[in-house]
Amino acid sequence: MGRRVEKRMMYTDDRDFSKRSGRRCGCKSQAGCLAVMLSVIMAFSNYMPALAQEEPAVTYEQYVSGEHREETDAGQYEVFSIGSVEELRELAALCTYDVWSGDKRVLLTADLDLAGEELLIPVFGGIFDGQGHTINGLAIRQEGSQMGLFRYLQRGAVVQNLNLTEAKVLPQGSGCQVGVLAGRNYGSIVNCQVSGVLEGEEEVGGIAGVNEAGAVIRSCGAEVTVLGNRRSGGITGSNHGTLNNCVNKGNINIYTNDMVYDLEDFTAENLEEASSGARLDAHMDTGGIAGISDGKIYYCVNEGTVGYAHVGYNTGGIVGRLHQGYIQNCTNTGHVLGRKDAGGIAGQMEPFIEVEYIDGKLEELDRETDLFLDMLEASYDHLSAYGDQAAAITRQLNANLRNVSASATNLLNITNDLWHVYNQELSGISSDFNRLSDDLKAIRDQEKEEGKPDSVSGNDQIDWDKPGDWEIPDWEKPGYTQEYRNALSNFADSTGSHLHKMTDATSGQHGQVSHNLEVFNLELAAAMDCLSRLTDTLDAAQSTADADVDALAAQARKLRRLISGIRDDLFSYEGITVNDTSDEAPSDTIENAGAYGPEVSSESQSGAEKQAGQEGEVLKTGDTVTEKWYDTASFQQGKITLCLNRGLVEADANVGGIVGQIATEHDLDPEDDITFTGAESLSIQESIKAVVRESRNEGRVIAKRNCAGGIVGKADFGAIVSCESYADIQSTGGSYVGGIAGSSDYTIRSCFSTGFLEGKSYVGGIVGRGSEIYYCDAMNSLKAKGEKLGAIAGDLREEGMLYDNYYVANDIEGIDGIGYGGGAIPMDYEAFSHRQGLPEEFRMVTLRFVVLDEDGDLQEEVAVLRLPYGSSLGEEGLPVLPEKEGCYGQWPDMDYEHVTESRVLAAEYTKWITALSADVPGPEGQAAMLVEGRFYPEDQLEVTVEQGEYYHLQIRTLEGVYDQPVSVRLQRDLLPEHYEIRLQREGESAVAETRTMGRYVVFDLEYPGDFQVAKASPGIPAGYFVMGGGIILLVLLFVVCRLIKCGKSRRMAGTAGQQATEESQTSAREGEMAEEARALENPRKSDASREAE
Repeated sequence: MGRRVEKRMMYTDDRDFSKRSGRRCGCKSQAGCLAVMLSVIMAFSNYMPALAQEEPAVTYEQYVSGEHREETDAGQYEVFSIGSVEELRELAALCTYDVWSGDKRVLLTADLDLAGEELLIPVFGGIFDGQGHTINGLAIRQEGSQMGLFRYLQRGAVVQNLNLTEAKVLPQGSGCQVGVLAGRNYGSIVNCQVSGVLEGEEEVGGIAGVNEAGAVIRSCGAEVTVLGNRRSGGITGSNHGTLNNCVNKGNINIYTNDMVYDLEDFTAENLEEASSGARLDAHMDTGGIAGISDGKIYYCVNEGTVGYAHVGYNTGGIVGRLHQGYIQNCTNTGHVLGRKDAGGIAGQMEPFIEVEYIDGKLEELDRETDLFLDMLEASYDHLSAYGDQAAAITRQLNANLRNVSASATNLLNITNDLWHVYNQELSGISSDFNRLSDDLKAIRDQEKEEGKPDSVSGNDQIDWDKPGDWEIPDWEKPGYTQEYRNALSNFADSTGSHLHKMTDATSGQHGQVSHNLEVFNLELAAAMDCLSRLTDTLDAAQSTADADVDALAAQARKLRRLISGIRDDLFSYEGITVNDTSDEAPSDTIENAGAYGPEVSSESQSGAEKQAGQEGEVLKTGDTVTEKWYDTASFQQGKITLCLNRGLVEADANVGGIVGQIATEHDLDPEDDITFTGAESLSIQESIKAVVRESRNEGRVIAKRNCAGGIVGKADFGAIVSCESYADIQSTGGSYVGGIAGSSDYTIRSCFSTGFLEGKSYVGGIVGRGSEIYYCDAMNSLKAKGEKLGAIAGDLREEGMLYDNYYVANDIEGIDGIGYGGGAIPMDYEAFSHRQGLPEEFRMVTLRFVVLDEDGDLQEEVAVLRLPYGSSLGEEGLPVLPEKEGCYGQWPDMDYEHVTESRVLAAEYTKWITALSADVPGPEGQAAMLVEGRFYPEDQLEVTVEQGEYYHLQIRTLEGVYDQPVSVRLQRDLLPEHYEIRLQREGESAVAETRTMGRYVVFDLEYPGDFQVAKASPGIPAGYFVMGGGIILLVLLFVVCRLIKCGKSRRMAGTAGQQATEESQTSAREGEMAEEARALENPRKSDASREAE
């Protein structure tokens, strides 16, 4: 799906018909041409006013693109240097006038930081050379469209060697045609790098919003987070020119503002608007490189994530919608997501459509009218000399012929309208025929099921050898006569309705046709009368005048017959013939697929190579870019070739490794997207061409519903030629899954497929349901829940073709479980692997180990192992299972010693058994003993009890004996009143710590072993010990407090006593000194005193 994009009409006629409006198969244009030319030429006379002087006309588009300007020579450029933000702002101000920059070469001489300030250069037509410098912090938030550092880059403009970092381009308002570097590019952008954030409404691209026809973006890179509703891409939103050697690393539309409609939202007034997609905010046309492209894309790479899960239409790793364009040597490694039409390279691919007119009556009418006018002009020259009478007759003749022209125009418009009505109603009758055929077939099938003979139909034929054998067959009366009558009656009613509409349309226009034919005849008769009178006037003229008049009359009769013939053709119109011409010859091998081929410098290319590879896209003198060479000598519209996808692609429906869907765009507003060739007529042949060839898919494809394919999800048109898919293709809830295509209505030729395929029904190694399959090889593992499963195809249309396809014989055979000699041929692997030209990938198998979430969606990809066919992996080669809380896991069972098929192996998780019960009776039916741990279902608990108190535990497993820590629960009622658990470890006994949980006593063991439940002597209850301990603690606290308090008193008393002692000692010393002094004064007294003492 997708929204409307402007297209160009192409014609082989030299005249410019593209400017004519209201065109319906050319009829209206021819009538207008006829009327204008007749009127102009017949109006020439001496009394006609002079024509006004012709004025030069330049359209607004030509002004914007710079097409009206003359190209500047390389030596005439004026150098203009920029070294500061202020100078850059001055440049922006000067570029408000488009003519100013045409001869300027701007050189950026320093890195600039705008620091989030807004700056736009309105229009630029010269050369801007960044010289490797960086402009940081560009910000654009104002309202409007065509937003970027450069709003418009005109034709001939070049921006090169420039880096833009940390840009924030978030315009308000309409927000269309928005890019970081340019809003709309008509020139060349070369060797530039951008990064930042970008958001807009429509045509939103990391480098440029729109890359116009003739414009080039080459050797550029973008790492921009892009968000847009329609036509959004990592490099450009819409591409009509050339994209070459560009790389996107940014994420595109990974956020969504999807609009959800409720039933009450729909009214009679807004139903058409809602169904047209005008208000649908779901992202449409989203691509890693371009949102939509009808131009050319070469050697481009996308590494970013594109799209949002289950939201958006036409999502592709390279381009969202390829509208009759061309893609070569591109690679996608990014994750692609969407709702419908999602592909690793292109989301939707629209075929190139060409309409050829195969009958030339209108061309003949045009030609004969020109001849008539030439003859009339010659006659006018002869008559100009005959005065007022001849002039008056000529003016009358001119008026009559104007009326003839007007009548002819009206007739052509009426017949054109009838042509459309007849086309629509005849298409309805064709549908009625198909429905009648289906009804008759259903009745015949019912007759066969009930064992009744077939009824005689118009297609029954009886062979008779001679007239004598003419006997009426003895047929039984059909048992379903009424059903046949009902079917025929329904057909007659529906067909009658269509015929009535045709009759009503014809009747409704009958009056106008009759009136215009009457006017045509009357005016033509009047013109003939004028010619007759003119003949009388010219009797005296030269003898050549008679021949001129006779020729004019004969030519008028011829024109009249042509118009009658065109009218008859309208009433016998048979519709449009459609031919699919997409099929092409295959290639031997795919060489250099993707964008990682050899690089060739543009300087080293010869002139011839440059001309062939670049198609005149040469830069200004002095500009050199290293890029990959590409060949456009065989350029074709509607083609993808030599592309490679390695990214995961997932969406709801129509999902492919290369293309999501090949189909024409359906829209309530038709586009002018058809190329017309040949002379205009009412007999039309339509040719359709869309080719995907020499491309490879290595990325997984996941669809939620119908149509998932390794190359194309759904192909309504087109051919798939020489393509390879080596990936797993899966539809989680739908059908039509194929290694190459989920569903194909045309040719699949010389393709290879191997991998794991899964869907509900219609699952095939090459195609789920196909039409024509030639020279294909398949070696797949297939899984289907329903019907139609085949190694080559799940099913083939009855008119389909099948030739020379091979597959590895397995449980599933060629087409719907049946192999066909010459068409779907089984082979053993040994013989199959030696087939000439078989890719090396068929000698390998892929095991993908994954973890799924509760909904069955991918949660983690643990490992991807590629092994030679038939090799051994062994248990030791299996990847380690990720842990899941409360569960144990294992990989699915398969023969890992002899791997012969690719498979997706999802880890299987089972909850642990957390408790085993012992076979020991307990009260009230409860288990007397439980052992807690993490156990497998096959683990068994064995308990031996000796002497009523010695227990021996052992847990047996498949590998031996369980040796992990466990907890043991014993019912309290089975234990003595006073007990203790003694663990026996290596001859030593230790008392276990126990805890109470409900009615159980619990203790731990390092591993299952021996323990004893022993009686313990009754002692002081533990509660008493607690109470006593508490009392003692309080007493101790009281004593400590008293001691602390007494200590303080003693320290105070000690201090006072010490002071008194010191004072008494001082007094004593003073007394002793006094006595000594007295003794010295009276020694004798002293001696007597001493003796007395």
